[in-house]
Formats: sequence, structure tokens, C-alpha cells
Amino acid sequence: GSRAALGHLVPELGGARPASAMVDRARLCESVIEVLQRLGQWGPIVIVMEDLHWADPSTQTLFSLLARSSRPTSLLLIGTYRSDLPRRHPLRPVLAEVVRAARPEQVDLERFDRDRTAELVSAIAPGAIGGASIDEIHRLSEGNAFFIEELVAANLVGVMGCPKSLRDVILARTATLPESAIDLLRIVAVAGRSSPTVLAMAAGIDSVALATAVDELVTGGLLVVEGDEVRFTHELARTVFASEFAPETLTEIHGDLARSIAAVRPGRLGEIARHWSAAQCLRPALVSWLAAGRVAMADGAPSEAEGHFGRGLELWNVVDDAESLVGTDHAAVLVDAAAAAYHARHLERAIELAGHAVDELAGRDPWREGDVWLRLRAMYRFSSRWDECAWALEHALAVIPTSPPSAARVEALADAALGHGYAKRAKEALACAEEALAVASSLGDADAIVLARNAFSAALTIADPTGQSALEQARATVAMCGPDVSPEHTLIAYNGLTNSLALAGRYAEIIDVAAAGVELVQSSGLGGPLGTAMASYWLGSLMTLGRWSEAEELSHELAGLLAEASERDLFLYMEIALIRQGRLDEVRQTMERVRALLGQSDFWLENLCELGAVLVEFDHADDWRVDPTALVDDLLDRCRSGVSFGEWQLLGSGIAALADRVESADRGRPGNVTTSMAIANCWIDRVASRAERLGPEESLERQRALAELSRLQRSPDPAAWSNVADGWEELGMRYEEAYARWRGAEARLAGVGGRSSTARCAAAELLRRARALAIDLPATPLMQEIESLARRAGLNLSRTAMASEQQAPQSDELGLTRRERDVLELVACGLSNGAIGERLFISRKTASVHVSNILRKLSLDNRIEAAAVLHRLQAHASN
Repeated sequence: GSRAALGHLVPELGGARPASAMVDRARLCESVIEVLQRLGQWGPIVIVMEDLHWADPSTQTLFSLLARSSRPTSLLLIGTYRSDLPRRHPLRPVLAEVVRAARPEQVDLERFDRDRTAELVSAIAPGAIGGASIDEIHRLSEGNAFFIEELVAANLVGVMGCPKSLRDVILARTATLPESAIDLLRIVAVAGRSSPTVLAMAAGIDSVALATAVDELVTGGLLVVEGDEVRFTHELARTVFASEFAPETLTEIHGDLARSIAAVRPGRLGEIARHWSAAQCLRPALVSWLAAGRVAMADGAPSEAEGHFGRGLELWNVVDDAESLVGTDHAAVLVDAAAAAYHARHLERAIELAGHAVDELAGRDPWREGDVWLRLRAMYRFSSRWDECAWALEHALAVIPTSPPSAARVEALADAALGHGYAKRAKEALACAEEALAVASSLGDADAIVLARNAFSAALTIADPTGQSALEQARATVAMCGPDVSPEHTLIAYNGLTNSLALAGRYAEIIDVAAAGVELVQSSGLGGPLGTAMASYWLGSLMTLGRWSEAEELSHELAGLLAEASERDLFLYMEIALIRQGRLDEVRQTMERVRALLGQSDFWLENLCELGAVLVEFDHADDWRVDPTALVDDLLDRCRSGVSFGEWQLLGSGIAALADRVESADRGRPGNVTTSMAIANCWIDRVASRAERLGPEESLERQRALAELSRLQRSPDPAAWSNVADGWEELGMRYEEAYARWRGAEARLAGVGGRSSTARCAAAELLRRARALAIDLPATPLMQEIESLARRAGLNLSRTAMASEQQAPQSDELGLTRRERDVLELVACGLSNGAIGERLFISRKTASVHVSNILRKLSLDNRIEAAAVLHRLQAHASN
């Protein structure tokens, strides 16, 4: 499956170039990872990436993804980098993500002490340097291994007294070299790593003279041969040597290298362009930079392409008749640069460049202008700048001619339909989608028809309350995607179907569709937002269905595709599972990042409320450290003017947190119940007033929020929780079902009616089902809550009968029964008899009897003494 993406870069694989114009960077990295995983099944592999601080962005991305991928145990990944990186060095965020996600072993290489310095000196020059000189070498090098090597080499060629400057040390090593070797060294210093053939041509010497000079320099420890290339032994030595050249000498050498590389290695366009620029040969430099940018885009390196196009744009206005020279106009280069920045996820820069392009094209070429407006629309969309997205689309529709029919017109109309759909304007959405279908049909273009049908199914989602017609349309669109439909548009059809299935709550079906989409991405070499969407839908559906272990494994396998989702919208599926498993430390850093972003008043995403709900759930699990009121109020205010998902989910999490705070820390302060109720009712009124049609999942989130409200009112509704639990079960959402059944059992046990045999048997059955789900997930905190409720209520979850009725009470180290021990723990928390009864689902009188029995058994006079006994016992146990 990786051959399509890697074949044109590594011809030995025998793969054909992908059908798309460019290989997506994420897909390219994922293909490399797949190859390494396959090789790792056959035997041990060690991958070393040296000097990551000098690596280009694509190499840093590959390192990060490989570190975070699901690697075989036979694969060892090693990365080296300088620890004294500047604060804003681009490697720093990469390393932070690797440390957070992969938890690697980190090895700091300390400077050599005197003994280690002596060992290295002896290894380099056995017996040639005495102890006093070693002391001086250690003093001057300060234990830096490279400096030690250079000082030893200078000593061996007769430089006495150990020069005090590293520059002197390095230059001194060339003092005894013949002029031919020094000439070659100059070329290598400017070229960096290069092939002997290029060096010979640039130096103007034949292959025999080249071989002799290389041998001398390798023997002298200045150069090293790696494969078919030659380089300095150390980059610092090259930098020092190159800094000695006069500017005119450097210019001449750069020009010689540009001509040599162009003749011997014409595919190294970026290298050629760099040397032409340094040689002040601006016309060939401009041509080379633009060509290098196009090649880098095709090879899946958009960050590098963005840099190449940027340098070309810098030269455009200083090169005479640039348009004739490169065969295109300035606007076209701006569009290419914008595309590179967009695929590199530098969206603000992409928008800036595309904006300049559309200004230059205005009134000149409506077709090209319309195309750039459509590109801007996509850039605004993935920046969540919805008003500007609609503005760009309006311009595209205005400038793209209605006649003759065109695929660009179909794309603009289809996107307009989607935009109206987001804004819940069903009539306008259907009108645009129908017009798009008519234009696409007149063209007879299969890709355009798929695009229009996809928009039409999305419009039907708004117009049809059942969603069934939209789902049927989406299925039919996928079915028509045969060989005449491009992989890109087939992915669009898959994406439309997964959207329709998600709105219908049919997550099990999404898995198969999304998996097929990912397979298409992998076989075609595609990626980008749609490839990421397929991987996200697959992972998200597994998470939603409670298949957490399977999802965690998949997240490693699809790390390349999912990385872009993580950068764009804080992909939190795995974080939710970790929170619900009680693995809070693993998500704490991510949650703090979410908190910071949500705290920015100008931060906006359509899943803003979903992110807020996850943060509320995290805070609640983290010992209720943060009051959710301010966060929920703020997010609901910000969602008034934009499309947002998850408002009822946010309310359910927020009201649950309020209810739990009232039941625990705020117990005994009735004013908090009233205040919390007012807050919760205000939230519900604000969301309910929007009167939007709710899908199955949203409807259940609404019911859950109302059930939490009844719990906050201190009158939990068993029937409401039963309906919610049954609904989650129908959708296959196992964690939500387990939670609702636990709350339903709690509601049945509440009040006087909860003491009846019927209520207790029903509660035990609910808890039994909830615990089985929690164990299978696994959701340890929820399982503990379920077992705590069963224990406090005296229910035996392994049998239908209640433990309190069929088991003889057992005494603990204080001589108390299990029930008396539970009462004592609540006494130590300061609860009254009434509160204890409510907590343990017994009457106030029964709680009073238990307290009296405890005082009698422990020979105590009051509740304070009883609490002190328990605290002393717990302190002793902890010691």
C-alpha cells in the first residue's frame, strides 16, 4: 500500500507516481512508518536521525510521527540534537510533543572529565601526546569531544603550545596541506555535503587529482566519505573554514557549484537555486527557486516548497522581465506559494498570499480569480473564520461565469449549499445543490456530479427531519464512485456518507465506511483534510462505541493522518477515553492547552462546546477543582452567532458537576441548591430557545441534561435515566449507557421508596449491568462509583439478593460491621444523621442507631471522639 506514495521517491520499490498532483506530507510519512513496521517484523532495526536541530520541517515531522507511532519492539529510534537550542527554535515544539506522547528515554551527554579526555586522546593518537599536553587539551576544550579531536589533530601536525582559539586550531590543520587539497577543501566548505563528481567539475580537476586530494583530507581527519558523497568531519569545522573566504571568492565558488550541480545532479533544484542566489546570478536563481518549489510540492514537502516559492517571490521584482523568463505571471506564483503554505498548515500566510493573488487577478481573468476565491474559501474554513468563508464564496459565485457550464461553477454552488446547510437555511441549501446538480449533469463530468450529489445529500439533512432521504442519497453517491471518479472525489463521497451516518447515530456503520476511505487514502497516496477526516471518523466511532483499546491501537497506526487533525482542532477522542479510564496525568498538559485556548475570547471552532464538555469532565474527575459555571456561561454566549455542536453535551456535563458539588462539598448549605438550580435552568433556557431539530445523539444529550437537573433538584427521576440508558444502548454508546444505568440505580434507591425490596432488586440489576460495561471498557473510576453505591446500599452485585439480607455481618479491626464502618467514615466527614441516612439509603432513625452502636462498641462519649479514632487508624495504616 505504500508503494504508490513512495515509489516515485524510491524507484527501487517499483511503484507508480500517485494520480494526484502531489503526495500529502502526512500520507508520505505514514508510508515510511508502514515500511519500517514491516521491516521490523523480520529483524531488529535501529534508526538514527543525527543533528535534528538542522533538520528540515518534513524530517522533523517524520521523526515526531515515527516516535509516536505503534512501533514493533525490534525497532529502536534515536535522535540527537544540541541541548542549547534557542527558545524559539522550531525543534522545541516537536521535542515537547515527542516527550509527551512517546515518553522516550532521554540521555544527556555530559562534557568529558580529565580521565575521559585522556582516553579519547589515547584512542586518536596512542602514545603520541604526553600528560602535560593532555591537561592543556582538557583545559582548552573544556571537555568538548569535537574540540579535543581538533586540538589533538593540530598537535600532531606540529602546531605547538595548543592554540587558544578554535578557529586557529581548525585552520592550523591545513598548514601542511598541498594547495590542490586546500582548493578542494574550499569547494567542500561552500558546498557542504556533495558528490566527488560535482566537486571535481567545480574545482576544475580530473578524477585522479580529486581522488588524491580526498585521500589526503580524509587521512588528515578533515573530510569523511559517506556513500557517494564527501563532507567535513564536523559542521563547525566547515563553518569556520568557510568564514575565511573573501566575498568575491565565495561568490565565484557558489557560481561554479551551481553550474556543476545543474550538469551532474539536475534534480537538486533547491541546492542549485541556493548557489545561484549566493552567486548573485538572480535570473537562473529565480527559475530554480520556482522549479524547486513545484518539485517539493509534488514530493510531499510543502514547508520546503513554501520557502522556495517565497525566495522566488523575493527575486521577482529585481529580475528584469521575470514573467517571460519563467513563463507565468506573478499571480500564478502567489497561488503556488499560497497552496504550499496551506498544505504546510501555515493558514494565515496562505490567506495573505492568496489575497494578493486575487487582487492582481481582479477584472483580468474571471476563471482564475474564481479559482483563487474558492481556495480562499477553503483556507478560511479550516481557520474557522466562517464569515470570511461565506464572503469568499460570494465572490467566487459572482466572478465565475454561468456560461459555459464549468466544474468551478459546480464547486462554488456545492460549497454554497453546504454553507447554507451549516446556517440551517434549508431552502437556500436545496436551491444551490439542485443548481449544482443541473450544471454537473450538463457537463457529464463524473467528479462534478459526485460533488453536487454530496452537497444535495447535505442539504436534505436540513430539509428532512428524519434524515433518511439524506442517508439514502449519500449511499447512492458512494455507490456511483467507479473508475471514472477520481480518488479525491470518491473521498468526498465517503465523507458525505460518514456525516449522514453520524447525524443518524449509526457509528458501527461509520467504521466500515471510514476504513474504506483510509484504505483509499493509503492506496492512492492522498491525504490532506479529507484523509484526516476519514481517519478521524474511524477513530471517533471506535471511541464513541467504547472500543477504547482498539481505538488506542488505531491511533498509533494512523498517526500520520491523525497528526493534522491534532494540529487543527485539538483532536480529543483519545483524551476523553483517558479521562474516563482515570489516566488524568496523561491528558493534563493537553487539557491545560484547551483551557488556555477556550479562555481566548476570539478563539472559535464549531466543536467549541464539545471541547468545553471534555474540559468540564476532566475538571470534575480531577477532584472538582474548577467551578464549571463561568466556562459554560462563556461558551454558550460565544455560540449564539455561529454554528456549534455539543451544546447539550456541555450542559449535561456542567449540570452533573453542579449536582455533584451540591451533594458533596456544599452539603448542608441549602442556598447552593437554589443558586445551582437557577444557573442550570438559565443554561437550559438559552439552548432550548434556539429550537433546532436534534439528531438521536443530541436528543439523548438533552434528556441526560434534564435527568441531571432532576438530580440537582434532589428528586432524581428513575424513568428519565432509564430512557436515557436505553437510548444509549440502542446507539451502542457503552460508557454513556453504563453511566445512565448507574444514575438510574441511584435514583431508584433515593427516598423512602428506595428501601423497598422491589426498588432494591431493580437497582441491583441496573448496577450489575453498569458494572459489566465499565469493566469491559475499562472505565475504572465509573466502576468504583458503581461498587461504592452498591456497598453503601448494601447490594450484592454477584447475586440477586441483597448482601445485607443474606450475609452475616463481618467485623473489622475496630469490631464494627461493614455498615457501621461506613457510618463511622461519614461521621468523620461531619455529616449529620439525616445526611448519613440519605448517603447510605437508610432512614435517619437507622443511622442514629448505628451511631449509638459505634459509640458503645468503642467506649466513646461523642461523635468527635469517634472521628478521632478513625483518623488515628487511617494515619497508622498510611505509615
